[in-house]
Amino acid sequence: MADVPSRLGQARLIAVLRVPAPELVEPAVDALVAGGIEAVELTFTTPGVAAELAAARRRHPDILLGAGTI
Repeated sequence: MADVPSRLGQARLIAVLRVPAPELVEPAVDALVAGGIEAVELTFTTPGVAAELAAARRRHPDILLGAGTI
């Protein structure tokens, strides 16, 4: 956790993902990571986001993953 500010500075971009349905989260996060995005925030306006955060962490353990609109 201590290196989070440093990693955020290096990433220089945080993708904020807000989608209307939980089944849209996985393909969106996968596409962001495939495109080189290293920091992703999932908003709590997305239904079922808690489970999707856990799933994204399992699929992409090295990305910076955040929760927003809490």
